[in-house]
Amino acid sequence: MRLSEYLDRTGESQAAFARRAVLPQSTVNLICLGGGTRVETAIKIIEATGGMVQLEDLKAEQGAA
Repeated sequence: MRLSEYLDRTGESQAAFARRAVLPQSTVNLICLGGGTRVETAIKIIEATGGMVQLEDLKAEQGAA
């Protein structure tokens, strides 16, 4: 499940998720727009979502920012 889908399903805002995962909100936004991420960030997201978002879900989409 992509991070944007997780946020939609849970009703959590990007800002609230960023605070909970200890990430900049701009990073969460970039990932939701289809950008990729570093391994350290991916681990924080996977942990904060209880594994609902997986590493393969965090790969950059073709043509994304």
